[in-house]
Amino acid sequence: MTFPLRRFALLWAGLAFVALTAPVPALTAETKPAGVPVATVEEPLGERDVDAAAWAKVPATEIELTTAPSIHPAIQGEAVTTRVTVQAARSGKDLLFRLRWKDDGADAARGPGRFVDGAAVQFASDGDTRTNILMGGEGRHVDVWHWNATTNGGANLLANGTGTLTPNPAATVKASGRYAKGQWTVVIRRELAPAGTDAVTFGKGGKGTVYPVAFAIWNGRNGERDGFKAVTVEWQELRF
Repeated sequence: MTFPLRRFALLWAGLAFVALTAPVPALTAETKPAGVPVATVEEPLGERDVDAAAWAKVPATEIELTTAPSIHPAIQGEAVTTRVTVQAARSGKDLLFRLRWKDDGADAARGPGRFVDGAAVQFASDGDTRTNILMGGEGRHVDVWHWNATTNGGANLLANGTGTLTPNPAATVKASGRYAKGQWTVVIRRELAPAGTDAVTFGKGGKGTVYPVAFAIWNGRNGERDGFKAVTVEWQELRF
């Protein structure tokens, strides 16, 4: 795994802590669930194909984000990413997401007072919208696909409530991003149906199946890290 588990656990455990200490923001017109259609493409697509022509055939959905509630008095402020453009494509045995969002600069170097850009896609593993969007729990797992600018790679983790985040060795998430002209473009890829895991499995329900999905973006230059980030606070709809 290319992303340290301890660091990743801090990112998502921080948001899970919010579920115990602060109410989830009420839905507004900007944060109501959006539909993300999955398009089947004939061309083979990989995580490095951030600018492939095939993406022009894939519908794009603009999703509004909101600042996650503060989890610690030392972390204050407003997340600067207010929207992310999402595309989802099925290529062979893989599902890919292309995420695009505006950013004033690429932040990939860690150091004192320096934080990095990142993005994540989260699913309810069993496809049930009753799953707590903040790390799952009570037997309902969440499946997290993560990218960060330092490694420019991906990680796949599972959780079943606060403090339960673990790597998923049976499923490999691959990711790659490119920064150009004030925008990040990131592709995150994983196989549709990994064997023998609690990870979300796609394709069983056939055409018309809807899966709960959520998104998060970190802007390092704005000091965003751990639970301080831009998020969707309600499950969105991934539509096959």
